[in-house]
Amino acid sequence: MVLGAAMSNRKGLWQRMAKVVSVALHPWLVFATVVALVAYDATDTRGEWGRWTLATLFLAYTVPILYLRLRAGMLVRGSSSRISIRSIFRERPQELLLLACLFGVPSSLALYYLGGPDTVLAVLIAATGTMVLASLLNFVYRASMHVALVTSMLSSLWVLFGMISIVTLPLVPLLGLSRYRLGEHTSDQLVAGFVLGIMVTLTVFRGLGLWFGGGSG
Repeated sequence: MVLGAAMSNRKGLWQRMAKVVSVALHPWLVFATVVALVAYDATDTRGEWGRWTLATLFLAYTVPILYLRLRAGMLVRGSSSRISIRSIFRERPQELLLLACLFGVPSSLALYYLGGPDTVLAVLIAATGTMVLASLLNFVYRASMHVALVTSMLSSLWVLFGMISIVTLPLVPLLGLSRYRLGEHTSDQLVAGFVLGIMVTLTVFRGLGLWFGGGSG
């Protein structure tokens, strides 16, 4: 009985730790951090750094957040049961695809026409491409969106900053393990997310001529 209680407590501890890691490495938190780092490297003054960081995050987050609030309100009014934002995407992959487009398309176009740094724009395009392809894949197979997006963002750092950014490499398996422990994904789904994130990002950076320091703006 004592052994069973100890095992139960240990399992509960692992679950709590997994949840903390999953929240700390949420894609939108990682995206904000990566954008700030890349913008700092791409600009000459603190004013420019702050301006492009805030502009990118504002453009990327505002439209999706407004849509989420509007959509959740519409679904709640049309249903007798409580609907969470999480369930909207789990049960309706088309909603996730639309959110991916709302996240990346308006913000990428705006950042481009405003003359934003090329490297910041590349991070945004890579994350958008990863999210769109993962959303399309989710119509037939549920790859891990969390792992795909975080892999994409960290891959951007690996391409732009080289070996110094390799210190972030353990974050991907750490996130994958946390999602696995929480029962959110199978190992195959985690691997699918990782492969998708890294392949899309490397393709975007190479296509934009930013292959391992090939240019900046």
